[in-house]
Amino acid sequence: MNFKKDFLGIIVSVFGEDYQLSKQSETFLNLLCFEFIKKIVKKSNDLLNPIDYEKQIIKKPTKKRLTTREIETSIQLLFPKEIVDYFMKFYKNVVYYKSKILFSESVTKNLIEKFISNNIKITKKSINFLTFITQTLVYDIFITYEDIVKDTTITNKGLSKVFKEDKELKEILKVLKVSI
Repeated sequence: MNFKKDFLGIIVSVFGEDYQLSKQSETFLNLLCFEFIKKIVKKSNDLLNPIDYEKQIIKKPTKKRLTTREIETSIQLLFPKEIVDYFMKFYKNVVYYKSKILFSESVTKNLIEKFISNNIKITKKSINFLTFITQTLVYDIFITYEDIVKDTTITNKGLSKVFKEDKELKEILKVLKVSI
């Protein structure tokens, strides 16, 4: 499972039908989305399974559910404030206007299940939230691509230029430890 088919929906919503995505860029963006979700879920795991360093034990979680709160806190801990504020503002608008999420929630759910501790239940709202945040990241990459590159084929060379010139996107790559 991957987000590759979902990229087309974002491309059409951002650019119209004139743009296309190279296979290499598709693969890179899919990897970026996977790493983005993985990093957030692993940080959520840490929040739900705190370690008592004095006794060297993992404390049993008092709360056995992954909710939007843990995901939001993880994002706040991982990424710069400007990025977090942007994601949260976008999400609140989507909730308020009941906008449709284009990305596949089943892919996000499978990734969360892969990286979350066994004893943690996953709420539907947390899947929805993380799917939307991932979609927003890709949407922002495409908007920035259009502003910086101005080419109808999205390539790794163009994406590299976008990540080099956009401060926030550059920071996201640094946090995720992904290179293009």
